[in-house]
Amino acid sequence: MRRALAEEDVREGSDGSVAAAAGEAGSSIYEQGSYSSSGLASVEAYLTRRAGMFTDVVEQLVSLHLQKGDTMSALITGEWYVSAASLHYCACHSACWSSHRVNIAAA
Repeated sequence: MRRALAEEDVREGSDGSVAAAAGEAGSSIYEQGSYSSSGLASVEAYLTRRAGMFTDVVEQLVSLHLQKGDTMSALITGEWYVSAASLHYCACHSACWSSHRVNIAAA
């Protein structure tokens, strides 16, 4: 629910339907404007730190680092992601390392 509320909060032209549907339960876990006041660089960073670890969001975070040419941050984010010990996480992280020609066995 926190993710849906945060995504609605940052979406331009949102009608507030998610917040309305969430009612008091929603307002107890998410305050409107929390993302903009967080100072975090991206919605993905906010969701990961404040709403939970979502596979698609963390992978987007890794991709954003790579798009900016920040391979080190992408690999660090991948390491953190792998700590959840899911096979999917490991596959994503391995793909990131191999695409940047890092020898995983040597690391």
